[in-house]
Amino acid sequence: MKKTFIFLSAFIIINCTYANTFIDIYADYPTVQANNIIFYFVQPGQISIGWTKGNGSSKIVFVSQGDTGIARPIDGTTYFADHQFGNGSQIGASGWYCIHKSPNSISSYYRDTITGLKPNTIYRVMVLEYNGGEGEEKYLRSTAQDNPMSQSTQPGIAGFIEDRYLDNVRSSCFSYIRNIISDGGKPIISHGLCWAAHHEPALADNIHINGTDVGAFKSCIGYLEPNTTYYVRSFLIYPDDTVYGNEFSIHTKASKLL
Repeated sequence: MKKTFIFLSAFIIINCTYANTFIDIYADYPTVQANNIIFYFVQPGQISIGWTKGNGSSKIVFVSQGDTGIARPIDGTTYFADHQFGNGSQIGASGWYCIHKSPNSISSYYRDTITGLKPNTIYRVMVLEYNGGEGEEKYLRSTAQDNPMSQSTQPGIAGFIEDRYLDNVRSSCFSYIRNIISDGGKPIISHGLCWAAHHEPALADNIHINGTDVGAFKSCIGYLEPNTTYYVRSFLIYPDDTVYGNEFSIHTKASKLL
């Protein structure tokens, strides 16, 4: 009886160890790809991204300059991530660089920021699920809803960083807050907002000047027509150039009583 008990214990230990090794080395491919990539806080030199995870044990993010193609990492190849575009591992000579890599957790949503980008340039982002440890990766190379996705950086100076909020849109006015976090190391003669009832508003249209320095600026734009769509974009006047930010729109309310 005693010998049988010892034999069975050894058998269980050996097979548990074998099973763990089997799972690690021969892990299958994930079956659900990451999806729904979004872009936010888009700047001349950086873009923040978010996405919903798939069912791999880990995820990896690749970025390329341009608006076509997909990332095709090679199974069993370990890629190293760097948030600054061009510094992480490249897939061969494809132009796809690794900017993020981490294990999946119970959270379903993830985000990161890509830096080192050129102003007014389109970049393409793809998130891939994978299983396996270093040197044993099995990458799910399929596409999914909103994965990959492309986004252009804003025009301007690469180091310029601006946060902007709109609120209190009424029939004849709206309020906004601009927070100039960094001037990009280049002197600004003047900056503010311009707006019009047509696309691509410019200095020749309506303008509101905020100043010349970094910091937070809150203002109200008035004398607007009710029930009208206005197009708005920020402007930056440098000693040698005038640069406009990305265009966005607001729609005033219909009633003058609001």
